[in-house]
Amino acid sequence: VHYRDIEANRAEGDRRAISSTPTFVFGNRVRPGNIGYDEFKAIVDSVAAEAPAASASPSTTPAPGAATPR
Repeated sequence: VHYRDIEANRAEGDRRAISSTPTFVFGNRVRPGNIGYDEFKAIVDSVAAEAPAASASPSTTPAPGAATPR
């Protein structure tokens, strides 16, 4: 039943060259391995500062290839 979602997630991991768990993806940054709170927050803050300003009405459309919650 969930085979297509699992395969789509695996393919996305292959595309991004993810080879370990956990691996965090922040925008275009990929950070493999466990991360402490301070480092995680610093990366999120940095990515958020680099992101363009959000529009007044946020999109609810999932990114292409994103798994749909069930």
